Amino acid sequence: MADLIGVDFWVIEESDMDMHPFTGLVRAVQQHDIGRVRGIISSGLALDSAPHPLPPMTPPLIEAVCAGHRDMVEMFLDRKANLMARDVALGGTALHWAAASGDKEMMAVLMERTSDVNSPSYSGQTPLHVAAACGHDDIVRLLLNDNAQPDIIDLRGDTPLHEAAGAGHVPVCTTLLAGRANPNVANLDAETPLLVAARRGYTGVVEALLAQGASLEAANRAGITALIGASFFGHDPVVQLLLQRGANARAVDIKRRSALHWAALNDNEMTVRNLLGWAADALRLLDEGGASPLDLARQADAAHVMSILGSLK
Repeated sequence: MADLIGVDFWVIEESDMDMHPFTGLVRAVQQHDIGRVRGIISSGLALDSAPHPLPPMTPPLIEAVCAGHRDMVEMFLDRKANLMARDVALGGTALHWAAASGDKEMMAVLMERTSDVNSPSYSGQTPLHVAAACGHDDIVRLLLNDNAQPDIIDLRGDTPLHEAAGAGHVPVCTTLLAGRANPNVANLDAETPLLVAARRGYTGVVEALLAQGASLEAANRAGITALIGASFFGHDPVVQLLLQRGANARAVDIKRRSALHWAALNDNEMTVRNLLGWAADALRLLDEGGASPLDLARQADAAHVMSILGSLK
């Protein structure tokens, strides 16, 4: 999900320092040599991008943000460093990287200097997407209070709620929903946050989404509902919760396979028992190839499921 997670910047080598003052500045930031930084920027060096003939580099402001050097960040901002300057690889701004780090004080410093908290990266993700994916609830609150758009989508159609749901961050989901995030926004694959959370087995997230009106029967482009997705992977607590809330155990995907078909094929014994307890007649459903759940259990050589389904035939 969030593209900024786990990305490292290029570290300037010692030999690079003689090439240009800009490389020396980046190196000084990485080493937290504030005296050298002050000396270099006092010469009037442009702070936002590496000049020709240097290769593209991450702006020193972003380097300082990632290192947690608030003193340097404030120095760069006082020198009119561009808050909208982007890192080379992903197009993240200083706000994106501060959101990823979870540094609330750093975020506050940056947000005092900009009115644009919805600026997207190259993939269309905003700082709110990043904070949500990383589980930084306090950063999410800061951004929402500063007019971050809760339903803004990235290039995949994912909202910040998709990111939080997909990572299992219950507090962040709750905060976004309280901030009027729509639980039924579907991405380009027609997946809602509920579908993502159910497939990954995040019971708490599923519960939070359902409490705010998430559609039980929303289906993705393959016709997979939350119940079918949870049953496929054998996430029994999620399956039970969805059934208790009224999920249709007889719903089928584009292959005409039900939750019971997929649970049987994947030898998810407890899921099979749960589904049969709510819709025993699903045993008789046939997929597009004419196969029943028992047929698929036989295909998978799922002995325990075969025994359960065979006894009910």
